[in-house]
Amino acid sequence: MHLSSFISSLLLTTSLHRLSTAFPTSKRATTVSGPLIGGANFPDPCIIKAGATWYSFATRTRGSSVHVQVASSSDFQTWSIVRDGGDGGTQRDALPDLPDWVYGPSSNVWAPDVNELDDGSYVMYFSATTAADTSKHCVGAATSRDILGPYTALPTPLFCDLARGGAIDASGFKDWAEKGGAWPSPSESTTADSGADATSPEDSGGGGRGGDRSVV
Repeated sequence: MHLSSFISSLLLTTSLHRLSTAFPTSKRATTVSGPLIGGANFPDPCIIKAGATWYSFATRTRGSSVHVQVASSSDFQTWSIVRDGGDGGTQRDALPDLPDWVYGPSSNVWAPDVNELDDGSYVMYFSATTAADTSKHCVGAATSRDILGPYTALPTPLFCDLARGGAIDASGFKDWAEKGGAWPSPSESTTADSGADATSPEDSGGGGRGGDRSVV
């Protein structure tokens, strides 16, 4: 072996050793298979950590009066449905009262997304059937001081352009200047101001095909 090849091999071995030391096997990503919430129907979940506990919020289950389900975990491995009054209580509804713009007989609340705000409170974005056109969904917002709620919905939707097909599936994020996200039908995107409440959308005048990102 040439000296240069030997040195290259030595450097590679040293680098790999340092990597294995810095990132031991026990700290690497693992795969968890099988149902994590006892086989419960828990669609479209979002996940957020508050303190030492992980929380997940999900779409309602058909046949249930619960609008937004909640599950929690202390280790990100074992999850339990949150119930009022402990394990023997009724399933907790994080959004028990819907605003008037939602079609009451068939609200179809979908895809909740919860984000922590700068003041330590929480905002939940959600999609629901609008009473103005029961064939379409719009995106609303609700707030709470407690991550488990109950969340109080704003009286009007954040995004509800029925001429463009309504809006669904909000997905919040926190950036230097803007917060949040939703998916309306094609044309302009919508951007919120950078206020602490993250619930004040305004048209940004952007454009694109197949639906545009709406930032809330």
